[in-house]
Amino acid sequence: MEFCAGAGGLALGLEQAGFDPALLLDNRDVACETLRANRPGWNVLHKDLLRFEPRFELPGHHEIDVIAAGLPRVKSAATASRPRGSSWELELFETTARLTVELRPRGLLIENVPDLLKRGEYESSRTRVAKNLEDAGYECCWLLVDACEFGVTPAP
Repeated sequence: MEFCAGAGGLALGLEQAGFDPALLLDNRDVACETLRANRPGWNVLHKDLLRFEPRFELPGHHEIDVIAAGLPRVKSAATASRPRGSSWELELFETTARLTVELRPRGLLIENVPDLLKRGEYESSRTRVAKNLEDAGYECCWLLVDACEFGVTPAP
């Protein structure tokens, strides 16, 4: 299952790793249209994550191996058009953790920017998310992964 799926890049990578998406959720028309056009067999839900109710919108409520989330980027020092740590992005981050506890997948993968891990203004949100996950029995680990370390090269 993927939250804030966008055009499906993370879902495609997980598919190549052997996972079949149960549901891809995004609140943008263009993202959902793109997903449906490129993968008509995928279950795509056009919905705001903050209003997602799994018990009503996930038919069969079957076992989920992984929740992946390509959440909107928290504002980094280099891209701050709004104040860093704006509540909307952090609310999505915390909602993802709450839904993980509710849905009980085997794992959670959240993709974002390095500032989410490094900057102090996000510490309280990281702490709340980690506590919620750990209280539910998950081991929480924050990792900074650089794609260059896995053979991805920047465009010329």
